[in-house]
Amino acid sequence: MIEPKIARMKKTKQSGFTLIELLLVVIIIGVLSGLVLSVINVAGIRARSRDAQRSGDLKRIQTALELYFADNRGYPQNSASWSRTPGILATPLQGTYVQVIPIDPRNNENIGAATCGMTTYGYYYRTNTCVGAGCLSSRYVLITLMETQTSAAQSLCNSLSNCTSGNVTGCNCGTPCYGVENPL
Repeated sequence: MIEPKIARMKKTKQSGFTLIELLLVVIIIGVLSGLVLSVINVAGIRARSRDAQRSGDLKRIQTALELYFADNRGYPQNSASWSRTPGILATPLQGTYVQVIPIDPRNNENIGAATCGMTTYGYYYRTNTCVGAGCLSSRYVLITLMETQTSAAQSLCNSLSNCTSGNVTGCNCGTPCYGVENPL
């Protein structure tokens, strides 16, 4: 009679993980996730993402400026100094040529050391001197400062023909200055 009772006890024994085994698994997962996060440069990925947004934003503003040019045979005037795009281009472009003028993802944050005369992140616009009775410009440059040098390498300010020729002054800067200009 004793033997069947022992057999029944063996059958009812539950299987599962012990507390020690579960703790070991949690510790191992924690160590591995810490290693993965230290290998992945989260700050660098975010910076490259913001740089991609900057590049796309300048292309949107450039498209709006070209639509403005097609209607007015010139670009909105601003030759005195670099002006932020939301301020200087809102009146001539916003609503008609672009819904909203884009702003930099880190707008007005300090860069640290001044680059190309800029001390804060933003999108900047400058034209050549005024021509014609309507005071429209024939050339412009839009610039921004990138966070990673490789992002700026696609279209460095000092490689733009308006900057190197002196048509638009004050933009012949190197990395991390990224710019676009009128296509002609």
